[in-house]
Amino acid sequence: MPHAGRRIRRSLGLFAVLGLSAAPLACLDTNGSLPVETGGTAGSGGMAGAGGAGGAGASGGAGGSEPCTPGEMRACYSGPDDTENVGDCKAGTQICADDGSEFGPCEDEVVPAAAEDCTLPGDEDCNGEVQDAAICVCEPLQPAACSTGLPGSCGAGTGTCSADGKTIESCMQVNEPAFDDCVTAEDEDCDGTAIAMCTGAVEQGVTPAGKNMDPMDDAIYDVAFTPDGGYVIAGTIDAALGSDLFVFSANEGSVYVAKVDADGQTAWEKTYPATEVGLARGVAVDSAGRITVVGEFTGTINFGGSDLQSNGIELFMFQLDGAGAHVWSKKYGAGNTQSAQDVDVDAAGNLFVTGWVTSDNVSLGGDTVDPNMDDLFVASYDSAGNHRWSRILVNNSNQRGRRLTVMKDGNVAIMGETESGLDLGGGNLQGGGGRDFVAAMYNGSNGNHIWSKLFGGGQDQFHGNIGATPNGNVLVTGRFAGSIDFGGSSMTAVGTQDVYVAELGAGSGNHVRSKRFGLSGTSRGAGITADGAGNVIVTGHFDNSIDFGTGTINTGNANDIFVVKLAATDWAPLWTKTFGVNGTQTAWAVAADGKGNLVVGGSFEQQIAFGNPLGTVTSSGGADLFSVRLAP
Repeated sequence: MPHAGRRIRRSLGLFAVLGLSAAPLACLDTNGSLPVETGGTAGSGGMAGAGGAGGAGASGGAGGSEPCTPGEMRACYSGPDDTENVGDCKAGTQICADDGSEFGPCEDEVVPAAAEDCTLPGDEDCNGEVQDAAICVCEPLQPAACSTGLPGSCGAGTGTCSADGKTIESCMQVNEPAFDDCVTAEDEDCDGTAIAMCTGAVEQGVTPAGKNMDPMDDAIYDVAFTPDGGYVIAGTIDAALGSDLFVFSANEGSVYVAKVDADGQTAWEKTYPATEVGLARGVAVDSAGRITVVGEFTGTINFGGSDLQSNGIELFMFQLDGAGAHVWSKKYGAGNTQSAQDVDVDAAGNLFVTGWVTSDNVSLGGDTVDPNMDDLFVASYDSAGNHRWSRILVNNSNQRGRRLTVMKDGNVAIMGETESGLDLGGGNLQGGGGRDFVAAMYNGSNGNHIWSKLFGGGQDQFHGNIGATPNGNVLVTGRFAGSIDFGGSSMTAVGTQDVYVAELGAGSGNHVRSKRFGLSGTSRGAGITADGAGNVIVTGHFDNSIDFGTGTINTGNANDIFVVKLAATDWAPLWTKTFGVNGTQTAWAVAADGKGNLVVGGSFEQQIAFGNPLGTVTSSGGADLFSVRLAP
């Protein structure tokens, strides 16, 4: 067996190279390793223990090897794996001990902080966000934007950042409620509802059927919003109206007043017949919801108190509560004619009335005055109807007060007409020939004259209505033939009569701006108001064609109603509406509420077409009254 012997010798030589004794094969354990005691002896020979098979040598004595080289350095990090080298977190360094036994502590490592420190500029919690917005809401001790929790633009606030930058203290409201101006989708008046754009869309309307036998004409001559979001309409029913559906004088008719709720349903309506004639000309609603109506009557009339008996044509004033119940009623007159044409109310509930008195000695609650022909008056009463002051402007020809409005400073502006020059308290105003219209301002507390203006020309200039802008200026509208000049450039009518719209300064009545609208036929401005943004709304009627800046609008048949909204900045039309079809339709008044919603009142014969949702309405035979509510 020579080959077998050579294999054995080679094996023994290998053992010798490995530092193992050449023991017989039978001395190996079943795993091919040497017994423990044999390995212990070998371990004393330097690295021999490690040279034993597997881990048996290590468990024989841990001190048999060095875990590191003295002075050796290695990286170390004890934070979560996903935070190393994120934000401020970084690995540190360990150095092997001088005896090589182990690595020392981890030095200079940065692990995540328990929470972000908002006073420092870094990412201390190592989440990848510097100055974590969810935690660091502001710069410590600096002013900071915040939310007040209020709706709309009133939600914006400002406060002071806390020292740790995690809270905002003393959040104060930045924006007060403002008019929701249709320009943006923001809720500027903070009522929880935003108006995204101005459309003038028809929302609802009231068109009660009238009589179908003479006298059967009805009309609304004034409108006013109520504090609960509804509105009041006032006018006449069972009358014989003139060709333009307006009563200049009549021998029949009853006073009509109705309250319409915010949802468009008629809450109540009142009819006050006179033994001869009763006409409501103006209506106003105070902040408590009390409704005051003025006009004139002949014969006997009762508004819920005692009978009022006239001596000629006399003016009346009466007040209802929000439910339509009588509060008080009064009349003034002394034979001949006394007419109250309009009423408005100030923030304190004081009432202001204009109209005219004729010929006979008359008192409006104050001194007795002897008029000369028709003389314009302006008077004021408290909320209970008690006289505060009155001014009867006596002149040598006919002058009539027609419309008035209370300004934001409590003064009262009036509009009227004259057939010649006159003095309204500030000196003589020279007439222009024909019929002219006048405007004047009086102190709301005592009636003292502030300014007065006459606007005339070689032909007729007619009153229409008067309103106020949010900044306190005066708005007027009406119609004119020939030319008219408010102090800017003279305007010349293109049609038979054109609409004028003008703005006059609150303190002086001087021209601010003016425009003319008309193409052919007669166009009449009859109602004017402004919304909270200063946009101007004008209503009236025209019998041929008109252009407000968007192209020619033609009537369908006879007079048609127009309503136009002019932008506050340049009086460019934001939208225009016309209501017509067959017969004559006239509008006499427009009012705006705090959201810019509008209500228009007037009269129509035959048919009136509102479009959806009201459609086309047919009259009962004569002229029927209407009111329509429009979106801003």
